[in-house]
Amino acid sequence: MITMTNVKRRPILISVFYEQKVVYLSAISVIALFFSDSPKLQLYTFHVEISSVLMYALVISLMIIHVMTRQKYYLDVVTFMLALRLIVGLIPLLSTGSFEYFWGNFFAGVASLLSYMFFSQRHTRDIAKGVNKVIILLLCVLSLQIIYVSLLLRIQFEFMSINLWKYYMVVPIGASNYVASVILLLMVFVYFADINWKMKISVILLGLIAMLLIFSRSAILLLVLFGCSRFCIAYFRGMKKMKGISNAITPLLLVTMLILLASVMGGYFLFNYLAVRGDMGMAFNPLSLFERINALTSNRLILFSLELERWTDHIFFGGGFSGVTMVSRSHNWIIDLLVRSGVVGLVIFLVAIGGWYQKVARCSCKSPLIRSTFYASIVALIQGMLEVTLFTVTFDILFWTLVGLSIAEVNYAEGVRRALTRLSNPQQVPVGNLGKKENFLWQNRNNRAPVEDSV
Repeated sequence: MITMTNVKRRPILISVFYEQKVVYLSAISVIALFFSDSPKLQLYTFHVEISSVLMYALVISLMIIHVMTRQKYYLDVVTFMLALRLIVGLIPLLSTGSFEYFWGNFFAGVASLLSYMFFSQRHTRDIAKGVNKVIILLLCVLSLQIIYVSLLLRIQFEFMSINLWKYYMVVPIGASNYVASVILLLMVFVYFADINWKMKISVILLGLIAMLLIFSRSAILLLVLFGCSRFCIAYFRGMKKMKGISNAITPLLLVTMLILLASVMGGYFLFNYLAVRGDMGMAFNPLSLFERINALTSNRLILFSLELERWTDHIFFGGGFSGVTMVSRSHNWIIDLLVRSGVVGLVIFLVAIGGWYQKVARCSCKSPLIRSTFYASIVALIQGMLEVTLFTVTFDILFWTLVGLSIAEVNYAEGVRRALTRLSNPQQVPVGNLGKKENFLWQNRNNRAPVEDSV
């Protein structure tokens, strides 16, 4: 560990406030948790009846003012692709001329761009602890809101079908499956974050209880797959470290693990099948694989086919940000992109995601904040294949905030690594722009304290 001398420590309150990204992330979390004018909020009353979109617009405007006041600001391929997607989304207006649901969808795209643009700016100090605290509070409060609503439902209704239960499971951030998607994303973040293990387990268990109360099958399924994947990774890493193991034991353990995994997944699908037949009220032919899968996914396959048929009317540029009354979204972000922006918009979005993935994946320094934001974003993309999450205002702001934070943390970690490398070679002159911490390391390279064993 490198210790530095002659450094004036700021008071804790000032230190936290100094981290602008933590402040704005806190503001976004407060808006998501307590501001909503949705008429669906029939049971939950602890909120401010002001449009969350207006509040987001105010906060994002302040964020961009801060970005523009910087002498230099960070722009990359992701920023340009998100801006280009907005332009492509305007092209269909020339042919359709429809503005139905346009402004809400367009604002989600603008919020995505500006959120990423702000949070991807390079920070000059470690912000991991502040970000972790905000995410923990967001997950805890959101989980408690769900638990509170579920208690109200149990008190007011003796018996409810799953459909009716999920209809009333609404909090300011959203309803049922949407909330479960946000909780899952936050749980994955907490799992990889550098947090005390007791706090980590407690927060994840609280989120798990809330997720089970929502009865979101896709979120629960994805959580099961995530847990199984982590178990398999840990298992194979442990097997590699073991020496002198018999050749007969290794295949046996592998088969046992696969059987256990198959049993868990089989039991889960069986439970869902019975739940759909008994409570969801959907009639289907059990001999038809298509109808069975469609019933298990709550008509997702039919929605996919209907939206793909709508996409064929505007293959290259899509139908734009305008929507159609009484037409449900496809519950799949790829199909949504095709419908709204066509093949061109899908390619642009994939280039943005690919640029982000390449930069984070090739980073040699995987700090806990990089891993937590990276894997949470990956889970959000997977979850969006079965739910309406991406291209909605709140989820887009949260998703692109995490993506931007991962990019900023990669740049910060690489800057610190370069500064420490230069410290090991006093004759080398710094090249390029360094942050405050890296500049401090360089300027005090001859007066720094001895380096301990762990760096």
